[in-house]
Amino acid sequence: MNVTLVGPGVHGTMIAALLARHGVGVTLYHYKPAKAEAAAAQVRAVAQDPSRVAVENDLHRAAAASDIVVLATLWGEAQRQVIQEIGDELAGRVVVDVSNPLDVTPHGIIRALSPHQSSGAFVAGLLPEGTSHVKVFSSIGPDALAEGADLADPAVLAYGASDARGKKAGAEMVRAVGWRPWFLGDAVRNAVRLEIGGEVNVLRGRRGRLITEAEAEAAFGPEATDI
Repeated sequence: MNVTLVGPGVHGTMIAALLARHGVGVTLYHYKPAKAEAAAAQVRAVAQDPSRVAVENDLHRAAAASDIVVLATLWGEAQRQVIQEIGDELAGRVVVDVSNPLDVTPHGIIRALSPHQSSGAFVAGLLPEGTSHVKVFSSIGPDALAEGADLADPAVLAYGASDARGKKAGAEMVRAVGWRPWFLGDAVRNAVRLEIGGEVNVLRGRRGRLITEAEAEAAFGPEATDI
């Protein structure tokens, strides 16, 4: 598996590090190349194969490097700019949306949308036809994401997808970082549940933010089979 990650901040760098630690090839892009290089240094330090961690300074080449593109920028205008720039190049690829609708203000970080709106729906409205949209990694912070990987009793990470290709890719990616994937159904319909303030986002299990398969079934009911 090879993955391109656009916008490696704290959360994105942790996702990239977990992927690389488990042998996945990772290409990093940031509009500020120095930030991509700094993230790559952190990722290579834990990578199973540091030679498979690359930096690409051109967004078009970065998108072309992998069939899976993780959009890890801030939500909103940054997402719009990235998707508009590479546009139809995303068609036929899987776009993994890890965003939460949060704005940084002088008064702190606040939720920017009403409880019935989601950044997942915002992203879906920008993607070109033929793109598989996966909503995952929004429901848990970077520290808990790292702590919950590779447990003997695997912790559950819920996700949604727009089609069968996205469902398959999402499950493979979650397994690749040492978690048990739990499919909720359609990415947009379940985005509110996965994002900040949603029922999946705030759910607590016996390890704080981490829940087991049995706890997930008790909370969500049986895992979804259809989109």
